[in-house]
Amino acid sequence: MENAKALEAVLIKPQLDRFCEAFGLTPGELEADYTGWSKHVIKSRDHAFLFPRHPRYQCSLDLELAVYDLLNGLDGLPVPRLVEWVENHLMSTYRFGVVTRLRGVLLGRIEHACSSTDYGNVICAVGRLAGVWHNLPLGPETAFLKPQSHDVDGDHGASYRWLYGALQSGSLGNAPDSVASSIHELAAEGSREEFGALNSAASYEKWQRAIGELASMENVVLHGDIHEDQILVRSDGDLEVTGILDWGNAGVGNPVLEFNFGEWGGELWRYRSDFSAFREALWGEYLRTRGLDGLSWESVHLLYSLQELIWTMSAGKAIGNGGPSYGSEVRRLLRSLKETTAAL
Repeated sequence: MENAKALEAVLIKPQLDRFCEAFGLTPGELEADYTGWSKHVIKSRDHAFLFPRHPRYQCSLDLELAVYDLLNGLDGLPVPRLVEWVENHLMSTYRFGVVTRLRGVLLGRIEHACSSTDYGNVICAVGRLAGVWHNLPLGPETAFLKPQSHDVDGDHGASYRWLYGALQSGSLGNAPDSVASSIHELAAEGSREEFGALNSAASYEKWQRAIGELASMENVVLHGDIHEDQILVRSDGDLEVTGILDWGNAGVGNPVLEFNFGEWGGELWRYRSDFSAFREALWGEYLRTRGLDGLSWESVHLLYSLQELIWTMSAGKAIGNGGPSYGSEVRRLLRSLKETTAAL
């Protein structure tokens, strides 16, 4: 009875009866999932039926289904396979999609128990898989994809606008001003001398070269919203990635945008001190998959350290719930920038 009520939140009884008849199913073998931001999902043993939560999300669902159709031709990429689009108003007010159901558990449901090594392994796998879909040539088949949006609100909006601007123009923008301001804020604690070398023409020249290198990378198809709730792993004891889900924010843009830890929830940020190691390993896997070379992981780490500093200063607090104090986080980011700049 409870299951039937849950299903009828998506399909009222006459619709549900027609739905079950059309797909040879019974309500007892169906599971409703309302956790999605823009869609409801009804799951059978082998398939997932995707419905928009509201008419304004129809375009997002249509995009997701079109992307599955696009990606299904790629070998070794664990994404749902598009079975069909359904437009039957006797069955549903909305156009909906049928895709294959992938096996596994969402990383977000088990990540509280993940170690730094666990996260590193999953992130490396994401780097390898992103290399597969980033190698998809842009052309007439991808013309329906729009440029990745940087329209982000809230405390971190300024950092996203800086990030997108830097990767479009190759320019440092206001990053040097943010570094100088952070050093000034910490001067009372004796940190000006420790980080003073960052506020210099020599450092800015290195940063400009590194960001220009990344900005010159050719655009690719982006998932655009990679984080723990879009990643399926085999089980809580086996973190092999078995699925990359929810492509409703897909677009086209610079490949580096795919690897923004700011998209992840607070659990990953327990290991913020390991981000340099994560990015070194991820970037190595990614470049090998794409057959690229000559692009340093230090450039990626520099870019995101600058973005995280701008985010932290704009918000007046560290990223992630229960993180370090504001001052401690600013010092960590400045040290990261100092070490990375020395390595460039």
